[in-house]
Amino acid sequence: MANEIDRVKIWNSYLCEAHKFASKLKNSNDLDCMELKGGTLLLEEHYSLMTILHLALAIEARTNHLLFELKEKGTINIDLRESVEYLNGKRKWAILPRIAGKETIIDFDTMPHKSIKEIYKYRDRFVHVLYSKEDFIEKIPDKSETIGLYNNFIEAMWNLNEILGRVESNESGLSAMKRLKV
Repeated sequence: MANEIDRVKIWNSYLCEAHKFASKLKNSNDLDCMELKGGTLLLEEHYSLMTILHLALAIEARTNHLLFELKEKGTINIDLRESVEYLNGKRKWAILPRIAGKETIIDFDTMPHKSIKEIYKYRDRFVHVLYSKEDFIEKIPDKSETIGLYNNFIEAMWNLNEILGRVESNESGLSAMKRLKV
């Protein structure tokens, strides 16, 4: 079983990749991919796709880390952790405050937590690829929307930390995180 340090490294790695692709999207000019027969998506589409997928991975890793942390602190037992662990990241994000004993209800209809809902909407479309290529490309968010989702995820993450009592001030955490301007 991964310890706290390893769990943080794993989720930070996914967040780092999301940041890397969002940064490349912001300054998209060169695809660092080999030439493939049949081609690839346009740069902006590629970087948007990779940013969203890595944000979804970061959400999964982060929520599972927080579940393990709650178990280690004795807030929840192993049965509850295991029963929640395999829900999708959006569902885990929604119920984490409640299982941590907090009264706050996550509102997925307003930012910043709406970004979690949007990231999962795109993640489901991209991972399951159940439609034609034309529809697929039309459903990839543009640069502005993708960078907005990235920035709102950072804010949602720090807000969840505040809700769970893990940090005292949102501003100190947000200022340390790398946010991107469109």
